[in-house]
Amino acid sequence: MCPPKGFQSSIELTDEMYEVACKIASVRNPRFENRFKNKKLRSSVADDPGLAQIVEGVVGYLGDIGGSVWLGLDWKEQLKNMVIRTDLLSHRDDYDLIYRGWRIDVKTEDFGEEHARLVEKIVNRKISPAEVYGERLVNAEQFNENYGKSAEIYVFSCLDQLDPRLAKKWQPVGWTYKETILSLGQPRTKSSSGRTLPSPAYLIPNDKLEPPQTLLNLSTHETGTAGPSPIDTRANLLLEFQKMVTDLGLD
Repeated sequence: MCPPKGFQSSIELTDEMYEVACKIASVRNPRFENRFKNKKLRSSVADDPGLAQIVEGVVGYLGDIGGSVWLGLDWKEQLKNMVIRTDLLSHRDDYDLIYRGWRIDVKTEDFGEEHARLVEKIVNRKISPAEVYGERLVNAEQFNENYGKSAEIYVFSCLDQLDPRLAKKWQPVGWTYKETILSLGQPRTKSSSGRTLPSPAYLIPNDKLEPPQTLLNLSTHETGTAGPSPIDTRANLLLEFQKMVTDLGLD
């Protein structure tokens, strides 16, 4: 399938995007604990203990930003919407973006110590499910507890470098509907390569994902989500929201 006119296979990450991702992750960090502590990711930034504590969030928000730009959305508006949905970053979000009425969860994965080498192989679908990192993962606990009220579509992606400080590009790998994830089988504790997983997960073979470009042609979800409810207009909350937006660099 030929990509649609104007299709971008990657999104350039700017210093501003990185700074905003760090600010959001820093504000969020003391409010609730990150569920997933990635040892290899943290090791890549071990020279900066402060960054190591929030690096999973930084990578996640860079993914949300990259996904927004790729879909033709205003990334700052999408992050402001997230601030509203999470009651000023006081709890986790159920999804990341709204695209044509569809609620989307952007998964930004890393591929361990061989990350830079594997990116091209995974993005270009030259990896088999039997190889390490040949399947995309969705944490089973998170998926099950949110099913029916959160994301309808999962977009899988990656940065071009394991260390987010060095990353220059965000790249989409593919996407799938939440129903498809369930149809592929029950959660597993080992991948098809035999690798033990950190926690039970649904496994999606890389070659079973829909090509990234097909998401750009997705029809509007007529009964889908229009956007978050407006921020509470009580003066104190509105002022707090406006201050947070400014502090995060989203104004």
